Amino acid sequence: MSRQLATIQKGLIQSERLISMGKLAAGVAHEINNPTGFIKSNLVTAKSYVNDVGALVGLLKSTDITDEIQDYLHDKDLDFIIEDFQTLLDESISGAERISAIVRDLKGFSNIDGDAEEIADLNEIIQDACKVIARELGDNSRLRLQLGELPPIACRPADFGRVFLNLLENSVKAIDQSGRILIESSHENDILNVKITDTGVGIPDEIINRIFDPFFTTRGVGKGTGIGLTVARNIVKSHGGEIHVSSEPGKGTVVTVSLPIKRPAKDH
Repeated sequence: MSRQLATIQKGLIQSERLISMGKLAAGVAHEINNPTGFIKSNLVTAKSYVNDVGALVGLLKSTDITDEIQDYLHDKDLDFIIEDFQTLLDESISGAERISAIVRDLKGFSNIDGDAEEIADLNEIIQDACKVIARELGDNSRLRLQLGELPPIACRPADFGRVFLNLLENSVKAIDQSGRILIESSHENDILNVKITDTGVGIPDEIINRIFDPFFTTRGVGKGTGIGLTVARNIVKSHGGEIHVSSEPGKGTVVTVSLPIKRPAKDH
């Protein structure tokens, strides 16, 4: 078997695996999404009920009540119970929101619920992603934008919002509360380029070729799904583009997204 034929066969096998995993991800996302929705809704409602009970306890304490009720409130420490219950509900709501985020990534990985293409400004999408990620930056971190003038392109804005958010989240984790992230955009010869440079820990040589593999992650259990970069790559490729990563351990990483300028379709 020639080397070229072997390469083609390997690519077909990898493509088939990705298709199978995409179908699996789509099924998992669908099954998780509905119960997560009503769990979160119920938790929010339960929190409002706890607030009402807390208000009632406060009202009882401010009025003349029997010794029996007073002793009960004291013995059960209802103030603590209500406060702790609210904390538990807040943590549960946060957990439900994280599940929802994982479902969104799974949908992106399986390319379901895709929005229609529309005309968008890539710089605006980048700026919106930066506004979201800014909340995760430490006091000693800095995020800087150096955006060039870009022509509008036909794309799925929500998808590219996910791309840049995933890439920025990785940079924020890499600099670990102290470092710099620079985002640059430019275009040349009908190609848009977005470069994200961080001064983080970098990526070891032995794993850099695996970072786009589905479900591969170097983070601890519960801290990463391992599909963020896979989703980003698939979205970029679906628009005819590419993602390139270069890194030096201990010094930082550069991720470049290159996209062909898709012109708006003209009416005939």
